[in-house]
Amino acid sequence: MEEDIEDSVVIQSLHSEIMELENTTGKGSSKANCESASVEQVILAEASNIEEIASKLKEAMEIFDVIAILEPRIGGTKGAKVIDRLGFPNKFIVEAVGFSGGIWLLWDDSKVKIRVVAKSNYTITAIVAEGSKFWVITIVYANPNPMVRRQLWGYLSAVKSCFKGPWVVLGDFNEITSSIEKRGGRCGFTKTGLVEWINDNKMVDLGFVGQRYTWMTKRGLSDNIWERLDRAMCTMDWRLMFEEGYLRHLPRVNSDHCPILLNLHSVHIPRNYLKPFRFQAMWMKHDNFSKMVKQTWEANPGNIEGKIQNLAIRLKEWNHDIFGCIFKEKRRLLARLQGIQRSLGEKYNHGLFKLDIKLQEEFNRISEQEETLWLQKSRCTWLAEGDKNTKFFHLATMIRRRFNKLEGLKDADGTWRSDKDGVVCINSPN
Repeated sequence: MEEDIEDSVVIQSLHSEIMELENTTGKGSSKANCESASVEQVILAEASNIEEIASKLKEAMEIFDVIAILEPRIGGTKGAKVIDRLGFPNKFIVEAVGFSGGIWLLWDDSKVKIRVVAKSNYTITAIVAEGSKFWVITIVYANPNPMVRRQLWGYLSAVKSCFKGPWVVLGDFNEITSSIEKRGGRCGFTKTGLVEWINDNKMVDLGFVGQRYTWMTKRGLSDNIWERLDRAMCTMDWRLMFEEGYLRHLPRVNSDHCPILLNLHSVHIPRNYLKPFRFQAMWMKHDNFSKMVKQTWEANPGNIEGKIQNLAIRLKEWNHDIFGCIFKEKRRLLARLQGIQRSLGEKYNHGLFKLDIKLQEEFNRISEQEETLWLQKSRCTWLAEGDKNTKFFHLATMIRRRFNKLEGLKDADGTWRSDKDGVVCINSPN
């Protein structure tokens, strides 16, 4: 009961913090602007013996912006001494409950601006401010006891209810979401509280790059059990904010869990080929499309193959001239509408009134084209009736691209290369 009351106070405090920051950043105040930072990587690891990996953490501090340690197995004065020895300027600690749990959140305030706004026995929630925008991160260590773990899902749902902005949750959830996330041990899979929480809150699993399983039992090789217990999930808004973000499973060292690395930006691998021609369904919504196709087809004598090639070239040119970038055009129309409606609010003008109606019709047409574009790119086959699901189709397209994206290659020595120069070198050995 005491823990429930404490959680309620934490949620109220978090709600107040979020509301204050939303109001502050919305006004573009100096407070928001002074908290400017750019986060690139967040690494999370579980340590069975934190003192054994202290030197590695010092090295990690030079590479990663934020480090979270789960279940460090030490706390109090001894834990504080270890943290001080690591040399991190900023820290936030959730002490272990008995011999279970514990979270250390470590960062350098000169690299990234983090404000911890809530904590529980098994989570730390913080706001990451980047200029006038912000996002929220929650680090999770789920208790191995399923009865205790059940309370965690309700707590995380309450955290999500505090705001509607970008939120990412990562850590050890001590549950799998399907049978393919386990190898060895007893067969079968029962729907878990984690699966229900993901579905109820419409969370997006970031997937992973690297080995499939993040945890293994330290038993004989023949009866080992492997599971994917560690993961990162986010809201739709966070996924759209960091379209190239992805999770990497790193090798296990001195732990039965492998560290997980959240990269907010992807390595850019240059294209050495032209984009293939793709027919855009939105073209058919243009009044002059049929006429243009007919004229192009009839103006080019020859066989069918030649006509098709000429038509493809003309369609690309026509697309550039007529449609251009529909996203820029949409923003331009919104800016014009805002100016016209502001003027109409001060003094009525019949000419401006008619222009406002015309631009709204144009905006609706552009929005329909955008929706058709994302629908085709997402390769989805369903659409909620009467609802403009452009945001959903954008997300579906982005997830498919993220799934198909090449993040690295193994060289001849078996070393994983994810840096730009290394990938290009492997791809073009001569």
